[in-house]
Amino acid sequence: MEKISNEKRMEILKAAVDLISERGFERTTVDEIASRANVGKGTIYLYFENKEKIFIAIMENGIQALIRRMDEILSESGDFRQRFEAMLKEHLEFAEDHREFYQVLIKERLNMKLIGDKGAQDRIMEKHQKTHQQLTQFMQIGIDQNQLRNGDPNVFAFAFSGIVSHFCFHGLTEMKQGSLVDQTPIILDLFYNGVGKKE
Repeated sequence: MEKISNEKRMEILKAAVDLISERGFERTTVDEIASRANVGKGTIYLYFENKEKIFIAIMENGIQALIRRMDEILSESGDFRQRFEAMLKEHLEFAEDHREFYQVLIKERLNMKLIGDKGAQDRIMEKHQKTHQQLTQFMQIGIDQNQLRNGDPNVFAFAFSGIVSHFCFHGLTEMKQGSLVDQTPIILDLFYNGVGKKE
């Protein structure tokens, strides 16, 4: 019997991420994932019950990586704006370094509603909520340090997430030159200063 290994599991997930980012979740088959991972179809089922379970693992692993890094940034001290810029750059670098996963995260998140595993749905939604809570906490730090105006940090977090998500989606799907990190000053200016004409 083939030995179970974490390395093989990660190779399968990497192949699945690549394919789903190219073809979409519904059009990707287990046969294609096996072929891309250079394993037999039977090997896939040693690690995952079905394609749905592969998708769940992709989402959980990727979001958890974001949560871990955000926890590290929140535990650091120092000037809010410097930390905020560093956090944004790291997020954009993560999106570039994990381009295929990020495309899956953006384009396929609605497919979570199609997944029959209610427990998995709940776990992934909890992780999404955790990332928002972390960003909200960061916004509160900015308010406390008088770097952001008084307001609802939850709303600030939603606004910032929207800007970053759209820049990432455009950058990963349409931008032919440059890098996402190069967009850091533009994103920060939009968030801090908005687009309204100054009097």
